[in-house]
Amino acid sequence: MKDNAGRPQMVMLGIRGGGIEVVYRKTWLGGGETAGFAPGDGPAVVELDGWRIGLGICKDTSSPEHIAGTAALGVDAYAAGLANLPEELSEQESRASLIAKTCGAWVVFASFAGPTGGGFTESAGSSSIWSPDGLRVAQVIPEIGAIARATIGRSSRLRRPLPALGGCPVAARTWPDLCKGPLASYTALSAMRIGPIRFLHVVALALGVGLLAVLVPGTVLASQGAHLPHTPLKAPKPYVVAIDPGHGGYDPGAISPFNQLEEKNVTLSVGLDLRQLLLAQGVRVVMSRTKDVYVSISQAEAVAVNNHANLFVSLWVNDWTTASLEGVTVFTPHPSDTAFANAVDSAMGKAISPYGMGNRGVQPLPRLWVHATMPTLTIESGFMSNQQDSALLAQPAFRQALAQGIANGILAYAPQIPALHAQEIAYQAAHAKALAASKLAAAQLKHRSSLGGWMTVLALTAVLLFLALYKDTLGRSLRWSFAEARFRLPIAARASFLGFQRAVTPRPQNNRARPQRPSGRGAPRSTSRRAASRNQRPQWRTEGPGTRPRRVAEMVRPDERHRQRRGQGSVYDDLSL
Repeated sequence: MKDNAGRPQMVMLGIRGGGIEVVYRKTWLGGGETAGFAPGDGPAVVELDGWRIGLGICKDTSSPEHIAGTAALGVDAYAAGLANLPEELSEQESRASLIAKTCGAWVVFASFAGPTGGGFTESAGSSSIWSPDGLRVAQVIPEIGAIARATIGRSSRLRRPLPALGGCPVAARTWPDLCKGPLASYTALSAMRIGPIRFLHVVALALGVGLLAVLVPGTVLASQGAHLPHTPLKAPKPYVVAIDPGHGGYDPGAISPFNQLEEKNVTLSVGLDLRQLLLAQGVRVVMSRTKDVYVSISQAEAVAVNNHANLFVSLWVNDWTTASLEGVTVFTPHPSDTAFANAVDSAMGKAISPYGMGNRGVQPLPRLWVHATMPTLTIESGFMSNQQDSALLAQPAFRQALAQGIANGILAYAPQIPALHAQEIAYQAAHAKALAASKLAAAQLKHRSSLGGWMTVLALTAVLLFLALYKDTLGRSLRWSFAEARFRLPIAARASFLGFQRAVTPRPQNNRARPQRPSGRGAPRSTSRRAASRNQRPQWRTEGPGTRPRRVAEMVRPDERHRQRRGQGSVYDDLSL
């Protein structure tokens, strides 16, 4: 395809209703692509059955700008086609995990398998599907035609189509347009309250509702957070296989006189194929080399020992002075490795038998230069000096079959590998669940902390608002309380002092007889006067019309000063309500 200026571009096509259209143009070009192609204009998204799918081609997946731009578009899945070298598989997998975590979306990588014909004699293949948490849920071996399949669920945050309003989506219309459209025909009716409404009372009501809205969710979240499981997780110990592709770098090994095939390239190709097959079974694989560099035997053994490998496989290709010798051979340096050698030899012989290469069986060779501490095999994959063997070793399909046979032999020798793989998958799922639970607990704790701060602010505001609303009543109550206390405290203090004084002062002994008070009409006049004064009511209390009930205001002396303060916050206002 070409852009508007007529320059060719690398594009991704989509088929809709029988038609074909360009849905994405590669933006990040690599290598010699910049000289022959024009870049696209950035990330793109297509919608399919409500899913938003981000797109990418090859080097786009390694660009932070492309990943960030795609994440900003809010995708539910990300699909990309790419072609990498076999030694770049680990980088391909790290890209997929990074994109999944950054975008929070499913990632589907369609990785090219086999030779591309444009410089790639081999490619990584291993198409895969990754979850939004960055975990791999499906992956295939790097075989031509292999398909990765997985059933993925729709996320709860999937976008829904925006509602239409007046024939136009809401997202495509501005606020003035909405005001001119159908919304203007609606009228909101409100029931008006009769009588004045004090502003502070409205604020107090809103504040109370806000306190309830904050308190109830906070209590629920606290109860949920108190029951979060905290289960310690322990990763299962993986099964480790060390692979040593012989020769490399300046040491080409044996060279075929028929097709100039170099031994170092054959061993590296078989080793990389074997690594992918074992990784698909959950085996941890360590390699002495993954590219064309020289690694000595002692260095290869150190890699196996330092990584606590359970098995060690050294790959070579035989050579002889005559062209008649042919077939694969398995050598063992120790008699204890015979069971391992027999399992690999049997499976490898079945895998290569359709191609016609012979099998020379298992041969002990104690003087062999490979002497690792774990079960060890040295596999001579045919003879470079034999024309048929060298022609087969030049075929990628045969090398893949040879690696498949070795992998089958390892699985037959170590039947616990599938069980360990299942434990690893269960651990990954439990780890992801625990990680999500810890994130939820942290979010709830942060939310509760913010709720506590807001509740404190709202409580203080409520107290201040209460004081502002009822300051007059509170002030009057405090004034009367202080006045009563000021009146009663001296009397109580004096009574207490007198009581204490009487308690500590001894009474005098008086033996004199107490005179008897006379009774009858002959009582003294002073006594009669006191009784008359007690029975006589004051004039200001007897005034008034008859026996009607009197208000408190009428029972107060007319000459009291605070009687003139009526309407200014006195006691009469409170009692007259």
